[in-house]
Amino acid sequence: MSGSLDLIKADTRKKIAIIGKAPSSFGIAPYADESWQIWTLSDSVVCKQAPRFDVQFELHEFDQLRAPARKPYLDWLKAIGDKPVLLREATPEVPHGEAYPKDRIVAKYGRYFTNTVSWMLALAIDMAPKEIGVWGVDMATNEEYNNQRPSCEFFLGWAAGAGIKIHVPPQSDLLKTAGLYGFDTWQGDMHAKWKVRCAELKKRKAEVEAKRDQAASEALFFQGALEDCENYWGQWVQKT
Repeated sequence: MSGSLDLIKADTRKKIAIIGKAPSSFGIAPYADESWQIWTLSDSVVCKQAPRFDVQFELHEFDQLRAPARKPYLDWLKAIGDKPVLLREATPEVPHGEAYPKDRIVAKYGRYFTNTVSWMLALAIDMAPKEIGVWGVDMATNEEYNNQRPSCEFFLGWAAGAGIKIHVPPQSDLLKTAGLYGFDTWQGDMHAKWKVRCAELKKRKAEVEAKRDQAASEALFFQGALEDCENYWGQWVQKT
């Protein structure tokens, strides 16, 4: 029986779609277009976020998957028998799984891997497709994704440099900038989007703080009323 890597190499389709978990764009991936290979990660298929897949990646330590809450996903992973599954390391629990070729990929592409999507992109580039797309990989600004996004952009740049056409949906923050440094006035679409988002967050923050202050005021009122009640009841009991 062919291993997972052999099955991946045997797939003659030259378009690879990498699917993440970000809800804003995983639903618009080209699932209905059979000319695309669909590469998924984590429990996207189990959660019915991805209606089909051709290659599954699970690069976390296997012990993390044995938690009770992850049992449906682990059971599904074990049951995959006809499609490639790439794991952090091979295990008898996933008979059709194969270890990701880490050493070969690192030797060729370096060590700039900060997330599963980066590993997926490097292997996709290694398959020399004509097109690579990423959906459900928004990498929106926060501490976690600020650290992870540059690695994904590095490999997208590598793909573009290799002559591979890349697809990044507008919902993703990958390969996005507010303007062209030195040429634009920073008043473009990204700037307008940022201003609207900041205004929205300030408004919501103010509303939450107002509710908090109102709740705190009401709590103090009831605390005072409760103390009066307890004092009165205590005095009445003492008199009787």
